[in-house]
Amino acid sequence: MIRTFTLINEYGQSYSLNDVRTGFLTNPAGLGYAINRNYTLFGSEWIQSDNQIEQTAITGTINFGSENPYQRAHEFVEFVMTSKKLTLSYQTDAGVYYRDVDINRYTKTEITTSGFLPCEVELVPKTLWYLPNNQVIKLETVAGTGLRFTFKLPNVWMNYTNGTATVANDGHVSAPFKASIQGAISNPSIILLQNGAEVARLDVTAEIGAGETLEYSSKDGDIYLYVDDGNGNHTDLATSLDITNDNIFKIPVGTYQLKLEADSQITNATFVIYKQYIAV
Repeated sequence: MIRTFTLINEYGQSYSLNDVRTGFLTNPAGLGYAINRNYTLFGSEWIQSDNQIEQTAITGTINFGSENPYQRAHEFVEFVMTSKKLTLSYQTDAGVYYRDVDINRYTKTEITTSGFLPCEVELVPKTLWYLPNNQVIKLETVAGTGLRFTFKLPNVWMNYTNGTATVANDGHVSAPFKASIQGAISNPSIILLQNGAEVARLDVTAEIGAGETLEYSSKDGDIYLYVDDGNGNHTDLATSLDITNDNIFKIPVGTYQLKLEADSQITNATFVIYKQYIAV
């Protein structure tokens, strides 16, 4: 199949870069990755001391055709300028992946003898690649079986047991997650395990009332812990945390278990796992 590129804004509106009538992106570069690694000489070998993923720009040329290439280019600029957030969708026979981007450079020249208006563009990534559908699991009380984790298609969970779900992070880096836990609930804890051994935990010392929701996120750039009263009012719970715990943690690459505990009955909770990929 031919690869496709599409820009999506915060309103869910999309702009195709796969047709000269709207703009066809050619000669894309920067779709791989670069890692800046430092090494220290130890004896007769160089030992890696640290590494950092480089922010590599995605570049290419958008070719506008049809009878009105200048108008088509104008419509593209209008879409970009009226969008506060842009996500690049990249589809190949390996699947569909997203990446949040800023368009920091756009050049415009003249229509060529072949009737196209070529415009160079530079998209600077703000995230790694991620899936359009994040893994979602729900923990709910099911009549006759009690509390259990369930899953939403197309997300596949290896298994579930009472209060514990196995998460297989097949991404390239640790996966942040968000949790929504409905009240009433007393002193909930989110625990990360591997083969039964505790890796990290979040203990919240608070009473979340009926109609309220505990909201938690370990997603970079969107970290929070608060109670939503159901009317959009938030009460920050940072002061309720045990500073000896790894309160803001992610799920490392591999197979781990998420466990939810509380001093009262747990009726409903939702976890969203954000797997991330360096290159796709």
